[in-house]
Amino acid sequence: MENLHTNYMGSSSEREDEEKDYTNGSNQEPGWESDESSESFELRRLFEHELNGIYCIEGTLMRQLPDLIKYVTLPALLDTLTDHLHITYKHVVRLQEIHDVLGIEVKERECEIIKSILREAQETIEQSSKGIVRDIVAILAEKKIEQYEISIYDTLYAYAMILGERKVAFMLNQNLEDEKKADLDLTEVLASYVDPTRNNK
Repeated sequence: MENLHTNYMGSSSEREDEEKDYTNGSNQEPGWESDESSESFELRRLFEHELNGIYCIEGTLMRQLPDLIKYVTLPALLDTLTDHLHITYKHVVRLQEIHDVLGIEVKERECEIIKSILREAQETIEQSSKGIVRDIVAILAEKKIEQYEISIYDTLYAYAMILGERKVAFMLNQNLEDEKKADLDLTEVLASYVDPTRNNK
């Protein structure tokens, strides 16, 4: 399965190498959509819809995450979430750039899924005492969001490659790799509760 995924999607290093390709030529390659079929039109329309969706997800997270961060007590978790908040801002800017590259309008709206995850976490936290319980609830909420974003970015990358939008694919992959790292960072913080010596490494 790993080989199949690598052959179809490319490894992380192969994705990074693509920047050299599109910067030396056209942003778009002739591809599956060049036949101008109804299917290619529908795929591009779906791609643009989901692209605006991830923009709204990142925007909502950027606005709502500070309300969760204020309950965190573990310094390592506070640093991790604060760093991710800064990265989320960069993602919003990059997604705006992608919309500009594609010549499509950004449609601002709140993502109810993200709001629901964070609202549920905040309600649980407010009913809990300060300390480990609140921190783990915050980690769970953020990891839910990370996995959600990773699945969307991974699929959007595939859409972009199918449509021949290699520059956009590269930019989406940058966000994807950031989300994967953030998820791993949260896993490390969670592991520190099992093995407290990890905080000292």
